[in-house]
Amino acid sequence: MKKLFISLFLLLAAKTFAQDYKAIEKMLSKNELDKAQVAIDALVGKSPDKAENYYLKYKVYNAISESEQFKKLIPDALENSWQGLKKFAAMDKNFAAMIKDNILNIAVPFDEMRKKFINSGSANLDAKNYDASLSSFKSSLDVYKTFLEQKWTTIQLDTLIVFYTGYAAMNAKKSEDAEIYFKKLVDANASGTDLQIAYGWLANYYIDTKKDNAKGMEVTEKGLKLYPKDEYLIDQKAKAIANSGDKNAIFANHEKNINRTEATYSDYLKYAADLYDYLYVDSMAKPDLLEKRQKFEDVMGKGLTMKPTSAEGNYLMGFHHANIAVEVDAKIKTYKNKKTPADLEAKKKLEAERDNHITTSLKHHDLAASVYRSKGANLKPNEKENYTATLKNLINFYKFKNIPERAKSYEEDLKGLN
Repeated sequence: MKKLFISLFLLLAAKTFAQDYKAIEKMLSKNELDKAQVAIDALVGKSPDKAENYYLKYKVYNAISESEQFKKLIPDALENSWQGLKKFAAMDKNFAAMIKDNILNIAVPFDEMRKKFINSGSANLDAKNYDASLSSFKSSLDVYKTFLEQKWTTIQLDTLIVFYTGYAAMNAKKSEDAEIYFKKLVDANASGTDLQIAYGWLANYYIDTKKDNAKGMEVTEKGLKLYPKDEYLIDQKAKAIANSGDKNAIFANHEKNINRTEATYSDYLKYAADLYDYLYVDSMAKPDLLEKRQKFEDVMGKGLTMKPTSAEGNYLMGFHHANIAVEVDAKIKTYKNKKTPADLEAKKKLEAERDNHITTSLKHHDLAASVYRSKGANLKPNEKENYTATLKNLINFYKFKNIPERAKSYEEDLKGLN
């Protein structure tokens, strides 16, 4: 009797389940999606061990995600739909056989799900809703795993979607996620339109954030093999080399950059700036001082032929000659009490050399000052700092040359700047 009672209980439970299932299917057909959602959630909660429940959950939430009326009420409907389909595939004993026999082309709902996530990710990316975009692209890649597991595709990396997933993460300021997806592309040596962004971002992340020059350089080198003209990657390589502190490597890299057929003014300016720092900022002994000074003049001189009105270039060239003028003036002072013809001749030559450097410095600083002045309130902080130093140098040298009216003019500019 007890056995018969248990059998009747199971029969009634199965009948109840079938009724629930049919009721939800009917709600779907009548577009009563709000009711269907409540019912399927209850059914899954009541019978979590039945694979068909999850397939029905997929259908209900998929319909909601496509409904203008209901999708706004349940923003994560598409994700719920995918979780239902994924759970069904994992639980259903007949799923493998269905794949083998290709019953009703079982891959179709998975492909449709993947496309929906891609469309959602793209739309949210365009709307600058980066967190939502990242979530959708991640889910599209989760669907793609099924394609790989079931051997529906032989392409191991969905390159474009991996890139957009990393790109959404980058814009969402989720660096750890961005690293994961961009690294997949770099490890695969992937290339294509815009993919250099992955190499550039990852190189910068390793160099600046992780302080790992070796990794940053590795990524940069890979990127430059694929995108040899990419300026950002070129800059990242220069940064990694600069962080090493190896001056010879730094200058060798600059030489390589300015000798490219597509070398720009910026390449010359960066080289000249590093030479200037080496000559006048670094405190190390410089056995190659004269050689590097000549190299600075050659490099910055070529740069200024490309962009004669560059404030930065004229600023550097002006201070280069100003520094030398000060050094020569110090030598002149050592001849103060020397009166022999040879000493007087040597002093005269030094004075001519000093005056020549002052004249050249003034020429470049006059031009730099005029460019900075023209920017008015649009001066950036570093430009204002350079402009201030330029004005002070102009005032001092025009006073030295006994041209008070020019010095006074620049003093007025300096007052206005402060």
